[in-house]
Amino acid sequence: MDPDPIHELKAREEKKRDAAWDPAQRWRALQEMIAWAESQTTVRRNTPARCIELERAKLARLEGRG
Repeated sequence: MDPDPIHELKAREEKKRDAAWDPAQRWRALQEMIAWAESQTTVRRNTPARCIELERAKLARLEGRG
């Protein structure tokens, strides 16, 4: 059974693309991608300050009922 020519072409093209990268340039691009991804994180809602705020609100409600 012959290997799939599409997969061979894809592998050759990926190898060419990888060979074109300068190692320092690749490292800089990787660092930039990581920094970008970290900047895209969602805002955490369960920060310690928010937990304390919610706890105070719950305690105030409980004290008001007592």
